[in-house]
Amino acid sequence: MRRVILAACFSVLTGCEEKSSPPTSHYDLELQRQEPNGPLYEDEDLKLEASSAQRCTGTGVLAPRDGHERWAIPLHIEVKGRREVPVGPMLFSVWTGDRAYRPTLAGCKTSFPTRTLKPGEELSSYVTFDVPAASGEMRLTYEPFIIGRKKVEAQVVVPPGP
Repeated sequence: MRRVILAACFSVLTGCEEKSSPPTSHYDLELQRQEPNGPLYEDEDLKLEASSAQRCTGTGVLAPRDGHERWAIPLHIEVKGRREVPVGPMLFSVWTGDRAYRPTLAGCKTSFPTRTLKPGEELSSYVTFDVPAASGEMRLTYEPFIIGRKKVEAQVVVPPGP
C-alpha cells in the first residue's frame, strides 16, 4: 500500500512541475565586432591605442625561446563611458597570421597593473609577447569584461617596431 501511495505522490509531483524557459540576459549595449584597420580602437566605453612595438632582450631563463623574439607593445587606454573597465596583462593577446600568443610577464618594460579604471581615467603601459621571429604584422586583442554589455573584443594593428 505504501508503494502505491508513494508512486501516486511521485507522479503528482513530477506532473506538477512547471516548465520554465531559461532566463534571458539584458545588455544595454551591443556592438558589432570591428576588424582592426589601424592602431586605434574606440567605442562608447573605451579607447585603446597601440604605439610601435619595442624589441626586448633577455638572457638565460628570461630570454625568449629559440626562434622567437620578445616585443613590448606600448598601449594607452582611456575610459570614455560611464562603465568601469578592467585592465591587466592577461586581458591581452597578440595575433600573427592565424595564431594567437599570450603575454609574458618577463618583459623589459613595466607591464599593465591588474586593476579597474573608473570613468574618465586613463592609463599607459606595456604588454609583452614572445612571437616567432619575422612573423610580420601583429594584431592585438583586448578582451575586458565590462559589466552591462556583451563580450568586448577590441582589436588594433600594432605599428611595426624598428
